[in-house]
Amino acid sequence: MKMDDKIRAIMAETQWRQQQLAEMLDVGQSTVNRWLAGSEPRGDRRDRINELYERVVENSKTAGDRPIRGEPEILAVLQRIEGLTAKDIEIAFGVISNALKVSSVGSAPSGADDRSQPATPRRESSPSR
Repeated sequence: MKMDDKIRAIMAETQWRQQQLAEMLDVGQSTVNRWLAGSEPRGDRRDRINELYERVVENSKTAGDRPIRGEPEILAVLQRIEGLTAKDIEIAFGVISNALKVSSVGSAPSGADDRSQPATPRRESSPSR
């Protein structure tokens, strides 16, 4: 598949405009426009397009109930929610990103010495008389 077709497929699946795709790929909108006109991206830019295509387009064909992983997939889902403005998406993405960061920090493996200790020491019961 040609690169311009992959770019169009990404834009169709995510409903992104050229500017939004350009921001995701860290390029200018005019660069995306040139690619759509047939210019071939090179190097890491081509790799990023292929990766995004695989995540967004290929995975959407078999997505089903699988988990959403990675920023491009999260953004793609948010973009598909009808009625959200660009600001709404930005805010929602920020909240989700922060929650994932907190969750990943909180789920770090703990050792045996990391167990929480009771606030007051336990007292052994005395035998009844």
